[in-house]
Amino acid sequence: MAETPVIGIFKTLTLLWLLYWSWRSTQRILKGALAPALFLIDVHVLLFGLPLLLDLTFGRPRYDTWPTFQYTSADPMTEILYCIFIAACPLAFWNFGGVRRTNPLSSGDIARIAALFQQSRYVKTLFKTLLITPLLTVALSPNPSLYLSYAFTLDTTLSQEETVFHGYVCIFSVLALLSGAAIAATSSHMGRTALFVAPFIFVANWLVGKRTIVAITALLLILILWLRRKLEGWRLGLLGLAVVCALAGFTWLYQYIYRSSTVYDGGSTYESYRIDFGRDHGVKMALYAELNDTMAPILQYRGQSVLYTLLFYIPRQAWPVKPWPYAIYSTSAALNHSVADLGWGITTSCYEEAVANFGLAGLFIAPLTLVWGCRLGSAAKDIPTTLLTILVCTLAVTLQIGAWLPLAIVWLAVASWSRWKRRTRALRRTCSGPPSRFRATACAPPLSDHLEVPRI
Repeated sequence: MAETPVIGIFKTLTLLWLLYWSWRSTQRILKGALAPALFLIDVHVLLFGLPLLLDLTFGRPRYDTWPTFQYTSADPMTEILYCIFIAACPLAFWNFGGVRRTNPLSSGDIARIAALFQQSRYVKTLFKTLLITPLLTVALSPNPSLYLSYAFTLDTTLSQEETVFHGYVCIFSVLALLSGAAIAATSSHMGRTALFVAPFIFVANWLVGKRTIVAITALLLILILWLRRKLEGWRLGLLGLAVVCALAGFTWLYQYIYRSSTVYDGGSTYESYRIDFGRDHGVKMALYAELNDTMAPILQYRGQSVLYTLLFYIPRQAWPVKPWPYAIYSTSAALNHSVADLGWGITTSCYEEAVANFGLAGLFIAPLTLVWGCRLGSAAKDIPTTLLTILVCTLAVTLQIGAWLPLAIVWLAVASWSRWKRRTRALRRTCSGPPSRFRATACAPPLSDHLEVPRI
């Protein structure tokens, strides 16, 4: 589908602007800057800027099997607002996400973290124990034989008990993956350690059976090689390109084998890749629903998917009208039918979910929430916490939070604890230092200790 000249010019200028910010952030990363906002800018450009290039080069997808996308992606006002929004996000991430206060990462910092990890027997034992927890959870599940088949959830109807246990398996699989990455990144013999953790990481990917965990594994691999200075410069970029190509091939194979009976068959290969790897269609649909009364709202009421995120732990049997994850509402809206759990869904991001929940105010809420997350992770001044923050911020713009909610809870606890620990240490150093006006106010005992109560 051809672009109008005005929209084409607008998209071209937006694309050039995004490429400029991606170039700046990539330069800082290659120089050793470990700031979550820098990685967030690159992922933002990849997911929301690259579709602009594809639109200008190959045209918009026809969306033959997605009737709602056909008109929401072609609306001029929606496209202009979309371009303005995605162009403004890198500015917010760069100026308020803690980029300017980030110092380049030195090899001494990495060696110090590795030494602390190697010296702590309790931490090493905990991480190695987490490696086997997915298998233990499967052994305790109601039907362990289900996990002999990869991606069985796509064509198998699970009971309530099996669904609950599969959620536990996914949680411990993600923890096992992160533990394996931490062990490999801090090992003095990286090659041998990688061979040791590789089977456990493969098992974690197999048990979850989703492309999401495969993408997380690929991202962790790149981060580990970059941290350990095994690959730098153009070699790191070449590896990133190879990983993207490998993920694209795996996605096609996954779709061909495990999704042969879904609605994806009705569209072209180009359309399928745009749906899988782009996030522009979902944001445009959410914006169109806010700008035009002709389309019904994606959610049944404001804050519906946020309510699910906050109260996800309540069983659906105890709450029959419990909201669904956002992807179910988005998929139903894209197919133009009533809300239903189809067993699969399109991949969504925090941008469109924020707009659907909070209206156009979500255009401010989503980026500012990501900025807060970047600052919280960076404020800890702790490499493991920063790496976890990079992963969480990347997932936020890539997937709905319901798909990685356990990891979000772990990150929030770790980042908050690390920041509190850093502030406590800073206050102790201040109180034990030479006298100063700040020390006199911040470290003084309570006022009641200085007052003498007069006797009557």
